[in-house]
Amino acid sequence: MPSKPFKRNGIGNPFMVVSNREPYVHRKAGHTIRVETPAGGLTSALDDALSAKGGLWVAWGSGSADRETADKKDCLRVPPKNPAYTLKRVWLHPRLVENYYNGYSNQVLWPLCHITLDRVSYRKKFWEAYQKVNLTFSRSVLEEVLSFPTIWIHDYHLCLLPGLLREKAPHLTLAHFWHIPWPDWSVFRICPQAREILEGLLGNDLIGFQIPLFGKNFMDCARECLNAEIEDNPPSVTYRGHKTHIKTFSIGVDFDKFNHLALQTRTIRLMSQLKKKHHFSTYLGVGIDRLDYTKALIKRLQAIDLFFEKNRRYKSKVSFFQVAIPTRIQEPYISYKSTVEQMIERINNRHS
Repeated sequence: MPSKPFKRNGIGNPFMVVSNREPYVHRKAGHTIRVETPAGGLTSALDDALSAKGGLWVAWGSGSADRETADKKDCLRVPPKNPAYTLKRVWLHPRLVENYYNGYSNQVLWPLCHITLDRVSYRKKFWEAYQKVNLTFSRSVLEEVLSFPTIWIHDYHLCLLPGLLREKAPHLTLAHFWHIPWPDWSVFRICPQAREILEGLLGNDLIGFQIPLFGKNFMDCARECLNAEIEDNPPSVTYRGHKTHIKTFSIGVDFDKFNHLALQTRTIRLMSQLKKKHHFSTYLGVGIDRLDYTKALIKRLQAIDLFFEKNRRYKSKVSFFQVAIPTRIQEPYISYKSTVEQMIERINNRHS
């Protein structure tokens, strides 16, 4: 267990967060070690929450210097500049990562839930690795439950974890937030492990979705696949005597934080330098996304192309600045990156 249970500023009881992605990654850079914060809404939002409340975050240790910076119990205090909670790292063999993360998570569940079925690519080894990694996570989490009996699990990488924890420690309070869409049964039924995925998730006491439709789709899948008992008001699923509540939680952004950053002198100076360097026009559009086929970057570029085609008078007045962060460097993302770059070049040749 962590060196000590703790409270921060006397705020309530700390809890445990579990996710695939860690909030801080340590990488070797020559003879030094560099700390990185991964791109993505999950890590940035939850880092703020745990920094305020304290607790434990269990995640895959993905950095080349992660082992060197963790203690004998695989833990370290974070954030680096103002430690407020404990990060516990789970170690995974690269072959497991390839098949569990790049394989089952991102070639089966990700395209399936985004209803891009032509991109679903199933292999037996993907599922075997996914099971092993979820079991590894469960063992790491169970080492900590005496200090942290309330556990908040995140996303599609750890669908089996709630069921594994419920089996070993029925007293735990388990919640799960699903960060991506949940498709209807006509789509989800093609998943070879639909039953196992649903049974694992129904080990939770609470599952949160982004919008009511995703929660409804999940309940429909549980009814059709498992013959589970469904209640609509309030929404819940009862399976094998255990009730799982279904709720909608729309995550927001910290407006005051971003507004404060936008008004700082340094920000204004950097924006001025950026405009001058790239010769931006009077009106500037900005997009910031991961480089992923679900982010509709191609549709966005097509819209920009159409805008300039139909509004030629704005060619010298409008610029668009797109930040696209490549977080998955393998197919189909490499091909997608190439397509996006070709479209940008074509639009610039036509309209700049």
